[in-house]
Amino acid sequence: MKKTIAILFISLLLTSCFKSEKTEMPPSIQPLFSNNTGLYDKIKDNQITVEQYLDLNSKFYDEFLKRNTAKKLPSGLIYEVMQIGKGNSPKIGSRVKVNYAAFLIDGTIVDDSTKRGIETIELKRAIKGWQEGIPLMKTGSKFRFVVPANLAYNQNSDGKIPGNSSLIFEIELLEIVRQGL
Repeated sequence: MKKTIAILFISLLLTSCFKSEKTEMPPSIQPLFSNNTGLYDKIKDNQITVEQYLDLNSKFYDEFLKRNTAKKLPSGLIYEVMQIGKGNSPKIGSRVKVNYAAFLIDGTIVDDSTKRGIETIELKRAIKGWQEGIPLMKTGSKFRFVVPANLAYNQNSDGKIPGNSSLIFEIELLEIVRQGL
């Protein structure tokens, strides 16, 4: 009996240690990825071409834009307001505190500040999508951004992020530490 309980405990422990990051995706964003499940693995294993991947990104933009609240800027940045704040808006030279999660178009979580703590970021050093998007926010706001590859890392890979990747960010602007110009 003790041996069985010990085996069950170890199994549960191991299962929780090797849990896929995809299971932690916020429910509000899960439906967006239903058509692209497993895409990250196909990219990683070179099972799809760059052109196919770019086409899937384009289709993702089109689907996202069908949402009533999504807006597209001339640069290609798409955003959706999830919560409106009441504070000031930062400028490109500002230093801000944010909480955010970043996803690929298949729902793979590639970064999540809520697991490591609040991030303080110089906007002028952030990706172009953040430089354009975060100044649209007021302190206390939460936005969802779809950042095309040309406003993120272009064809460069960065850790879990394959080249030519569009990124989806859920960003909460917590504070303007220093207002810039």
